[in-house]
Amino acid sequence: MQAKDLFSLTRAEFGSFLINNKLPEIHKINIMKNLYRNFDFNDWSYPTLPKKTKDLINQNFFIQLPDIKLQHTSNYDHSVKFVLEFTDKNQIEMVLMPEKIV
Repeated sequence: MQAKDLFSLTRAEFGSFLINNKLPEIHKINIMKNLYRNFDFNDWSYPTLPKKTKDLINQNFFIQLPDIKLQHTSNYDHSVKFVLEFTDKNQIEMVLMPEKIV
């Protein structure tokens, strides 16, 4: 099996991968928490993850953050527009709106 970008899977798909490989699904919660809440993209580095689990995940998945293809700051309201591109070449546009300073 060729390694896949972990961000291309849903949480349910990743949980199924763990179950199909006889690994506790509790690791899904910890890994997703590290990725999405702690922004820790450090090769599954949290200390309670067993080596067998780390090795299997490293063999099957990688983490690739999107590339910033465009960044433009508005002179009008100082919002910042970004266009991000993912490994599958799909793009999204997002806008960061600054808070009003009182």
